[in-house]
Amino acid sequence: FTLPVQQFNKNEIILFPNPSSKEFLIKLSQNTPSLDYQIIDLNGKIIKEDKVKNISVLKIETQNFKPGLYFIKLNSDNKTMQSKFLVK
Repeated sequence: FTLPVQQFNKNEIILFPNPSSKEFLIKLSQNTPSLDYQIIDLNGKIIKEDKVKNISVLKIETQNFKPGLYFIKLNSDNKTMQSKFLVK
């Protein structure tokens, strides 16, 4: 038995600033009990991953990332989202 996975609505999650040079924020429309995320480079390598709890804003430092395009995958409560962001 598996639960269906839904996409986050675009208004549930805001990722900014994009592009970023030092950090970016992920703002959730409501407090999320548990959120897993992965940051993946264009080669498919996981650059960073973590699990956070009881959060409505997540700050991710990017100053140690090489300039380029990255993907972020978010998973929470049977919802998922994938987005891309640019590091200058």
